[in-house]
Amino acid sequence: MTDHEYKRRRRGPGLSQDYLRQIEDGEIVPTPEELDLLGEVYEMTEIEQRFLYLLASNEVNGPAPIPDIVLSTAHRCRVDTHSPLPAAVLDHRWNILYANPAYRRVLRGIGAEEDNFLDWMFLDDNARSIVIDFATEARQLVGRFRFAIATHPNDPQLVELLERCYSDDLFITAWDNPAILADGPATTAMHWYHRDSGRTLRVIEENLPGSQWLTVHLAEPAD
Repeated sequence: MTDHEYKRRRRGPGLSQDYLRQIEDGEIVPTPEELDLLGEVYEMTEIEQRFLYLLASNEVNGPAPIPDIVLSTAHRCRVDTHSPLPAAVLDHRWNILYANPAYRRVLRGIGAEEDNFLDWMFLDDNARSIVIDFATEARQLVGRFRFAIATHPNDPQLVELLERCYSDDLFITAWDNPAILADGPATTAMHWYHRDSGRTLRVIEENLPGSQWLTVHLAEPAD
């Protein structure tokens, strides 16, 4: 991927792409007052303003450091105690760090070793028949991924993940739509279809206590 393509794939909301490029490249560093004014002029939503502040902050303070992820015994226990229902711990790159057997049975295509949820969503054909309302869930993930890339633009694993996912048409369409933004797990549950049982699972994702970089998927029968 060329530098130009990478910058194009990191588009932001509301403002002209040229102006956002100047912010990303450090040619323009808006003051907080200017950012507030831009938000008013362009009638930006709260999340769009947070994204713009994030881009500007990167130019002033530098990108956030790439975090060291520590998976504790307590995190593993959170998954184990949810068995026999599906559960897994994911990091800020959507790497599946620890999953119980039920999780891997439901999400066919997820390997026995470490895997990545975004890779599975956009590059594994199983996902579209398992994730109910796939397009909506995919767009929400792309919105979160946009924040992750903006927070850690120098993280090689995130950059490589972007390169891989950008081969999927739905991902490309969502990524190239700057209005698609999300800065955390969805407030509404996902739903997965369990092929073996024919049942629908309700899946919540929540932040794990003690770590801002880890979340947990917890599934339970929807009926």
